[in-house]
Amino acid sequence: MTFASRPPANFHTSGLVRRLRWSGLAAAAIATVIVAAVYGGLPEQIPTHFGASGQADAWGPRSSVWPLLGVWLLVQALLAFLSTWPRMFNYPVPVTEANAQRLYRDGEGLMVFMGVSVAIIFTGLVLLSVGAPGFPLVGVGLAFLLAVLVVGVGRLMRSPWA
Repeated sequence: MTFASRPPANFHTSGLVRRLRWSGLAAAAIATVIVAAVYGGLPEQIPTHFGASGQADAWGPRSSVWPLLGVWLLVQALLAFLSTWPRMFNYPVPVTEANAQRLYRDGEGLMVFMGVSVAIIFTGLVLLSVGAPGFPLVGVGLAFLLAVLVVGVGRLMRSPWA
């Protein structure tokens, strides 16, 4: 079944999902504004890589924080945008009239909660880059991302085939 032949999406998106969809992008934008405000006070060299223990093991110029923020903004924008098109996703089960709306809703939720996970991870990475403690946030974000993927894919796979 091609995307064009799938049933149209006509499910109701919850208010929580609508708010969460854009919260990661808002977090990235706010972080960018905050970094711009404190940029002059950052040391000339900032950590750019961290080992598993959370200790910095590579350093670079303070300008290296901008690509990190740019990637964050791009990933958040893509996840938010893609979450609005669940009809286009690849699903682990065939999409039928009987299961389409549930698959679309669950697929949308999976993408939105992945965006929340990414926001938590990148918040921690930006904090680490500017010398603040962010390692716990990176760990929490990665654990949340794993949980989101396991639960989200599990929900998609339990959808009836007919």
